[in-house]
Amino acid sequence: MAELYFRIHRTQFLSALGTVRDAIPKKDEIPILQNVLLHPEGERMMLRGTDLSVEVQTQCDLLEAGNGLPLTINFEEVHSIVKNLPESAEITIEAGKGPGQVAIRSGRSRYNLHFLPASDFPSMGHERPPFAFSIGAAVLNVAFRKVAFAFNVNMKDRPFLMGAHIHNLPDGKIAIVGCNGLKVAVSRLAAVEVATFQAATIPTETVNIFKRLMGDSKAPCTFYLSENKVVIENEDCIITSRLVDGVFLDYSRVIPDRQGTFIRADCATVIQALNRVTAISGDIKTSATKFFFSTGQLSVELVTQNGQAATETLDIEYQGEEFQRGFNASFVKDTLESISTTSFLLYGRDREAPGHFTPDNDADEDYVVMPMRV
Repeated sequence: MAELYFRIHRTQFLSALGTVRDAIPKKDEIPILQNVLLHPEGERMMLRGTDLSVEVQTQCDLLEAGNGLPLTINFEEVHSIVKNLPESAEITIEAGKGPGQVAIRSGRSRYNLHFLPASDFPSMGHERPPFAFSIGAAVLNVAFRKVAFAFNVNMKDRPFLMGAHIHNLPDGKIAIVGCNGLKVAVSRLAAVEVATFQAATIPTETVNIFKRLMGDSKAPCTFYLSENKVVIENEDCIITSRLVDGVFLDYSRVIPDRQGTFIRADCATVIQALNRVTAISGDIKTSATKFFFSTGQLSVELVTQNGQAATETLDIEYQGEEFQRGFNASFVKDTLESISTTSFLLYGRDREAPGHFTPDNDADEDYVVMPMRV
């Protein structure tokens, strides 16, 4: 009888494979990186995938423990096999017909696959960095979603802005920041527990993996940070990732105090007005839109380079002198879509100053959009 590695239910196996999939490259010059590490440990099994920039590890329950030996199998092949088995299937993995092979049995299905030794599987390091903070995973996920629109995604000369910047605040909170130099979003959160830690920028890819794997969890997640690595733990899932190299911008210099003139307006109403006005722009991402403020009213106007124009007027809460601001319409839309309250506040009348947007409540959040000449 073939030597047993382990026996497992399809539901457990498929869920665990789905957890590690984002860390496994579909194509790579190093064959073992396309494999998933399977390590039975007693009544449970550890699974791990990595592309050497990010690593995801999880655990699942076994029906039967075998020899306890770890092995690696091509992820796409084993995932496709497990996915296509019946929901109630039980899967047995045992020694294969020849050296370097493993057999997979379930019902009447039989597979004989190549495997690579677990000793060849790379790791991003087993030492956990110092504790940084612990916070509700769902709370952090909301903050990531609010600031993600401000991440740098296409300016190759600013790779140090490609992710979420996290740092301590004097009042004991932590700041979650997105900034690409043209727009800034900051959400400040109270952690369950926090230590003094070195500011870090977590890559966008890692943030997206966190949102998918941990974003809906009701349990807290714990962050461990070093100069070049972050480890995030939440229940059975562990994400290990490199940090973004470089010094993040001193974004705080462009966030003014919440003082002076402000207007209050409905987010959805302004977004709809921008959609209608920019319908003639061709490329909303490069369009400069005029915002005329007067007592009780906001007029949004766009004039294209070929002389076409569109204007819409809407009601707002404002008492004071008339003034004009110019902003990229796409940036304003992104900002208003990230604000959780139905209405927003816009501070300041200086057309040369950044636009300072905040939710219409006491949320500790700031959104800044750089001005445009119109």
